Amino acid sequence: MSRHQFTRADQTLSHHRFSHSIGGPLIRVLANIKALFPSPGYHNGANHQHLILDNITVEYSEGLPPGSAVSDEIFVAIRFGDNEGLADPVPFVQGEMTRMQGEYIDAAEAYPTADNPGLSVLHFTHHPAGFVEFPVREGSSHGPIYS
Repeated sequence: MSRHQFTRADQTLSHHRFSHSIGGPLIRVLANIKALFPSPGYHNGANHQHLILDNITVEYSEGLPPGSAVSDEIFVAIRFGDNEGLADPVPFVQGEMTRMQGEYIDAAEAYPTADNPGLSVLHFTHHPAGFVEFPVREGSSHGPIYS
């Protein structure tokens, strides 16, 4: 599979009408929590919980251009503490698995920050487009869902 640089989805998706969307594809991933950052980042008027995911399996995608690949490591910024994001930070544990859905920004379009060395980004991991599941449970039941 060739790797294309992209940010925009190859079609208009329902979440694009919201102000936090940049028009990117929607992806759902199952991944390992590689790194957690100790204090939340304050960005664009809200607190954000920062982490890095690896060992990523894409379970679902919408608007991902054909032939495109999702990065092996992704920086995640989860908005919380206001009525636009999650109510509270998620009690993640480094080395455990999580499932997330959000808007994907390729590394070529993402900008580095103090916590992100230049990785692709998963953002908008809250209502109405995304969610966070942690911890992930095996079988037909699921862990707590944060949206």
